[in-house]
Amino acid sequence: MINTLRHSFALTNTYYANTLIYRAKQLPGVGKFVSTTLYQNDGLKSMVNIISLLFTVIRNITNKILYLLLMVIVPILALNLSVANTFGTVLFFLTLVGGIINTELLNPTKNKYYAVVLLRVDSKHYALSSFFAFLAKTMIFMCTILMVLCLHYHLPIWYALMFPLFLASTKIIWVSMMLYYNQNAKKIITENNYKIFIAACLFGLASAYGLPLFLSIVVPNSILFLLMIPFLIASIFGLVYLLEYQGYKKLYKKMLTLDTIIFNTADASQKATRQQLNKALTQDLTLDDHIQKKQGYEYFNDIFVARHKKILTYSMKKTALISFTLIIIVLIATQAVPDISKQVNNILLSSLPYFVFILYMINRGTLVTQAMFFHCDHSMLSYRFYRKPGVILQLFKKRLKTLIKINLVPASIIGAGLSLLLYTTGGTTHPINYFLIFISIVSLSIFFSTHYLILYYLLQPYDINMKEKSWPYTIATVITYLICYYCIGFQAPTIIFASVIVIFTILYVSIALYLVFKHAPTTFKLK
Repeated sequence: MINTLRHSFALTNTYYANTLIYRAKQLPGVGKFVSTTLYQNDGLKSMVNIISLLFTVIRNITNKILYLLLMVIVPILALNLSVANTFGTVLFFLTLVGGIINTELLNPTKNKYYAVVLLRVDSKHYALSSFFAFLAKTMIFMCTILMVLCLHYHLPIWYALMFPLFLASTKIIWVSMMLYYNQNAKKIITENNYKIFIAACLFGLASAYGLPLFLSIVVPNSILFLLMIPFLIASIFGLVYLLEYQGYKKLYKKMLTLDTIIFNTADASQKATRQQLNKALTQDLTLDDHIQKKQGYEYFNDIFVARHKKILTYSMKKTALISFTLIIIVLIATQAVPDISKQVNNILLSSLPYFVFILYMINRGTLVTQAMFFHCDHSMLSYRFYRKPGVILQLFKKRLKTLIKINLVPASIIGAGLSLLLYTTGGTTHPINYFLIFISIVSLSIFFSTHYLILYYLLQPYDINMKEKSWPYTIATVITYLICYYCIGFQAPTIIFASVIVIFTILYVSIALYLVFKHAPTTFKLK
């Protein structure tokens, strides 16, 4: 098994080295100086081995630091909770989720395909050696970072030992359960199962943050320790099952197919996106009278909206209904429990930035622009008349107006609901806050409606084969996510933050519209 691990490590580094050489050969002006003999250079492979090992250590340490800070420490501080009291509770539930969504053994990867399918490496030895190495690496780095945090925040030192063991136990238990299930299942369960992923994340996040914040439930350290013991015991039986299991070859045969994310991740992702968008289409299209009376590109745009009701109007109605229901629930809870009322009032007066991330999450700008390209612009941009500046700008205005109108419905409900909650939970000394909360939520809705459409027209990320090929677009969307995510931990008085949001939205939309009207006729095209 050790030899298998050593060979798999060498295979991975060889893959990285060959990929590096290949990409260097594709660089304009540089590629012609890169010789194909480098593929046979043992010195280069040895150097890559050292660099790969170094980056593995740095990456794992960085990931564990970011995970514990962004998922545990920052939310606790942002929610005005005590790190000493709630750290164990939050990490316990997040660890349960981590044991399900990140197992390595059930993750179909290129390395597994190369080793097991192409090179015929023993599937059992490869699976177990890779899984145990993954567990050891995870435990070592998590133990190291937890030890530092325990010393810094005066937490129990046993956290640094028990939580890594608990994490390994949950992974072993989950993997053994899935192997037992997959043994006779027609459709196996891997880490790409989004239903399990979403369900686990929702449970973990709701338990980790919801229990201490809304119910003031914090699991004592003694209870946490006792809860971990059954997992450690059960993992022993799971470990025995993993060692005796003989179906790894059958598992990999089902899991490592061309339909999974092996050779071409982009193709698989693209196929899934197309299927998702096709399901969202309204096939039996019936147009209302007011749509039939319209002409030109306004009529063209309304047909598109009618065919995509599931991701536009239906999604808007569902979001609005869920938002309204949650506001009513919180309203009832605040009236029934005075302590919750005070907490909600404090959040509304000092933590309005939370809702930047919430508005980001309910916005479906990326999916809408994908639908625009896949089901409309991909075909229409092949016609010369559709690429004329006047046509592009005219249709852009229609689309922007439609998106803003659709997204304003749930945003208005959220804004009005938050203002109502502020009033019923004790109010504010500055009555203008009621208006600012509402107008800031509406402004955020307008911003996100505009933002993704503008990125789509200025950066047009899709090529003629409907694959996303634009690095600037990817970078822009990642930066958008990071900014919205970090707003969770940012606190500011409502009167200041809301004013900044409104002013920023006005400036951003004005500048972005100018850029679209100036550059979209040249940037919005097939690639």
